[in-house]
Amino acid sequence: MKNSNYHTLVLSSLILATACGSAGRKTDSGGAAVRSGYAGGEEVALGDSSLDRATISGTVSDKAPTTVRRTKSKKSRRKKSRRPRPKPEPVRQVTPSVGLLTAGSWSDIENFQVFAAFSQKLARQNIGAGQSEAMRSIPTRQLIVRLRGKDNQALENVEFRWKYQDGSISRQSYITKTDGSISLCSTWDRLPEAGTVHAMIRAHGEMKNHLVPVTIKESQADLTIKCNELTGKGVKQLDLCLVIDCTGSMGDELRYLQKEISNIAAKVKSRYNNIKVRFSLVVYRDKGDQYVSKRFDFQEDLDNFKDLLDDQQAAGGGDYPEAMDEALNDASILSWNQDQTARVCFLIADAPPHGTRESRVQFALSKLRSQGVVVYPIAGSGVQSQAELIMRHAAFVTGGKYLFLTDDSGVGNSHAEPHIPEYNVERLNYLMTRMIVSELAGEVIPARPGDIVRTVRSKRRSQVNR
Repeated sequence: MKNSNYHTLVLSSLILATACGSAGRKTDSGGAAVRSGYAGGEEVALGDSSLDRATISGTVSDKAPTTVRRTKSKKSRRKKSRRPRPKPEPVRQVTPSVGLLTAGSWSDIENFQVFAAFSQKLARQNIGAGQSEAMRSIPTRQLIVRLRGKDNQALENVEFRWKYQDGSISRQSYITKTDGSISLCSTWDRLPEAGTVHAMIRAHGEMKNHLVPVTIKESQADLTIKCNELTGKGVKQLDLCLVIDCTGSMGDELRYLQKEISNIAAKVKSRYNNIKVRFSLVVYRDKGDQYVSKRFDFQEDLDNFKDLLDDQQAAGGGDYPEAMDEALNDASILSWNQDQTARVCFLIADAPPHGTRESRVQFALSKLRSQGVVVYPIAGSGVQSQAELIMRHAAFVTGGKYLFLTDDSGVGNSHAEPHIPEYNVERLNYLMTRMIVSELAGEVIPARPGDIVRTVRSKRRSQVNR
């Protein structure tokens, strides 16, 4: 009987001890057990964000569970509690200055198949379903027209139209870039069919059209038209316009541009000291903000322009799309010079226009294009595929390149990778200067090897030109 009572007492003690041990366990919100204990006088719970880093051994990852190293004695715990904790490193504050921002560039004109593939990919994903027809249509054909005059000189700043086989004349008129070229695309333009058509060419200030017969081959992508009656005049002026999204998310980009503009102007002036330069500014936000769009027409005084730019602040916005259509329309009605002028517009943005307003973007780009204005979009942080497509389209149809900020500077939020096979990273002020100088020279000025920060290549890259 005593033995039976003794065994009963022992069994009861074991059950009680087991119950007490279970009472020392916690469960998380999902019912999973969470061990609790003490290390250095602080409670440690697996899966909790308050883990004492000194107690964790190994690397925390999705595949390996966190391991807690238990201390062996109170003495060792006291030693750990007395060990001074390292002070957190202060967050690096970057003061906006010249040459910090980094960016890459891409030419869809020179890589049409890449552009067409990107458009097709977005169409499959139903991105841009609310866009205008020209924006969402997949381009199937490209035609680059190059006008040459006497002695094979580039005919810059001349007006060009098609006279088709049926005798009709193209509604869209084009002004050639400083290299004498025009970039045409099947989604925007009525391209001539194979056969004989006429090019209607008229120099600035003249009333007479020169009709030049042209033979078009099927699927021809590059066409040189020679007009011996005209001579290239060269470039003597630069009209430079900044169109800037000034909503809250663009604060970093705006502050740095305010620092960069004088440096860019000085670099251009050092290479072309006989060039007359004018500056203009368009800033925009969105409906319901303090303003939608404001334009400041061209002026020659750089100091005044710099003060004007410095007065701008980033605020407002709230949703993703912004009033890009209003800003581009304002840019199209500026007093652009025509004769012997390089016309450059930098569109600095991180969001697309509202879907219902994209036809207005198309219309504004058509007006800029008919004045020979070359658009160079600069994509900031936060740019998504729809904004990238619209900005690349703007560059393609006006003869520009797509520029985009990169993370190499360590400034601002993370920047999305563009959908292109490869690119070089440069300092933004050097890159913008190079784009301007290329327009003044009438030819592509390549980056100097020493100006390239790094080269990015995708695993599946094609032969491309930068």
